[in-house]
Amino acid sequence: MPPKKPPARKRAAPLEKYREKRNFRNTPEPGAKLARKGGDSFVVQEHHARSHHYDFRLEIDGVLVSWAVPKGIPEDTSAKRLAVKVENHPLDYGGFEGTIPAGNYGAGEVAIWDKGTWAPVEKEWKKQFADGKLKFVLRGKRLKGAFLLARMKDEPNWLMRKLDDAEIPADSTMRLEREKAGFISPQLARPVPSVPAGEGWVHELKYDGYRLIAVRTKAGLGLFTRSGLDWTGRFHGLAKRLEKISKKEFVLDGEAVVFDSKGRSSFGDLQAALQADDQPRIEFVAFDLLHLAGENLRDLPLSMRLERLAELIPTDRLQIHRSKVWPSNQGKDLFKQACETGLEGVISKSLAGRYHEGSRKDWVKSKCRARQEFVICGYTPPKGSLPAFGALVLGSYEHGKLVPRGKVGTGFTETQRRKLLETFKKLPVRRNPFDSTEPSVSWIEPRLVAEIEFAEITRDGSIRQGSFIAMRDDKAAAEVALDPLPTATAEGGKVTVLGIPVS
Repeated sequence: MPPKKPPARKRAAPLEKYREKRNFRNTPEPGAKLARKGGDSFVVQEHHARSHHYDFRLEIDGVLVSWAVPKGIPEDTSAKRLAVKVENHPLDYGGFEGTIPAGNYGAGEVAIWDKGTWAPVEKEWKKQFADGKLKFVLRGKRLKGAFLLARMKDEPNWLMRKLDDAEIPADSTMRLEREKAGFISPQLARPVPSVPAGEGWVHELKYDGYRLIAVRTKAGLGLFTRSGLDWTGRFHGLAKRLEKISKKEFVLDGEAVVFDSKGRSSFGDLQAALQADDQPRIEFVAFDLLHLAGENLRDLPLSMRLERLAELIPTDRLQIHRSKVWPSNQGKDLFKQACETGLEGVISKSLAGRYHEGSRKDWVKSKCRARQEFVICGYTPPKGSLPAFGALVLGSYEHGKLVPRGKVGTGFTETQRRKLLETFKKLPVRRNPFDSTEPSVSWIEPRLVAEIEFAEITRDGSIRQGSFIAMRDDKAAAEVALDPLPTATAEGGKVTVLGIPVS
């Protein structure tokens, strides 16, 4: 019987090639040490070696299984990248940055490009990986979502690509990331010309209120705007009611609203309730659950997140509601009904979609009326009997530059005009933010945001027949950009909705 190999050599076998390629007296790289405990880390290192490339590494069985990706990690589902499998690296390499001296294997600069945790999509992933295929989810600062690594005919070449959410099976046994409950930047919706049809979509009403992220921790419940401002104090009554939902930690995505006598959400009524501190009038509509009891739910498809939301909020209580969801075949009828009854429109979501923070990927909005936010850049003097000012001079950002969007002089009450003028007088500037000449305008710092309803956008980019709706202090001025499609139709094509032409 041949003698047994020494235990140390047996444990080091997965890193044998790594050791053979390096002289650790001449390189600062970590030694070939095999980890005793497994984990779920990943790291991407930018490597300026003889040929510039990115090293992609997944922690598997105590080592970093590694690939060299010459053209970088794919961040779009249409990109396919060659990934050349290289030797396993020790876990300590995940924190390595610095210079590998000339004359050593891989000589050049190494810098961490992204890092985080990962999770396999399939339950039998180890068997599938051995057969040459691995589906996994990355949770990094830059890289988020599902990816595929597939071995090609010629080893060591693999193919790497980003997966669409619809390609990921809905597996209730998927290992979820453990995390502490905290603010999560909300997913956004992109405007579309018509309500999406076909299987795989669900539809909800678009509410006219403040988008809020509710974060429940052991310390209590906090409410945050979409830009991360802490508005718990402004919605203190709502916060107390939401805190009673569960003793477990959770993060909800929803909208604070006030309903009028016809059951429609009214932003004006919400602002009036806040100004009067009429907290009992303010209600909350929850439409997504992002975290529960220490688990990140954002890697689950929307269909499964909605199931968990229904368990957390089974019925309406304490003026807290779960947003009603309509199936895919009812989207067009829902949109028509929303427009006929004076609602804002419809939000449509992909049932297979994961929650992508700050992204507009899987959610779309179909708007009945053209309403958007604009930056207030100045104001004109009052005319006739108008108090305080005549009109607001508006703008929005394009490629980081503020561009003019015309004026709005209607929709204000006298009280609003006087209060706004008091605010404007605290923000004077001499400089015109636009290249154009605007006589008799008092310019102010472009920090305030207003929501405006209008008939259309003219060819020069200005609004026509604008009317002031409300101030929007939940959105930063730098985030204000013009939506390409102000209104939508149920069927698509050049049709008007409530008299508003679709551009």
